Amino acid sequence: IHLIYLTITQLKRFQTKKAVELFTLYHEIGHIHYKHLLKQNCKSQQDIRNNRIMSIKNNTVALEEKQADFFATAHFNPSIAIKALTKLKKSRAEYDYLHGNLGDSISKLALKEFDIRIKTIESLKKNNLFK
Repeated sequence: IHLIYLTITQLKRFQTKKAVELFTLYHEIGHIHYKHLLKQNCKSQQDIRNNRIMSIKNNTVALEEKQADFFATAHFNPSIAIKALTKLKKSRAEYDYLHGNLGDSISKLALKEFDIRIKTIESLKKNNLFK
């Protein structure tokens, strides 16, 4: 069994059936498609988090995130992916601001990861890797 946890807000966004809103759901389905959960069972959550943080610090994105983004982008298109990730980044910044976290190390890493993910998709789009 694979579970994707949703907040009420996320569910309402998905129910609009707008591609920009559905990108996140397809990203999570991508994790299931690539069996990331099964591969990660041999690692602790801290190991997974550390790998993700090290990737961001090295100006890249963890393989699992790249694959999930690729899956979602292939189901829509790069323009939708870029719009969705830009919207998610803005929402994350607003959330962090409201909770007094904007500017702390985790917030900075999260926002940087969005930038890297967007640049990765822009590069794939530029190189015509999505048809």
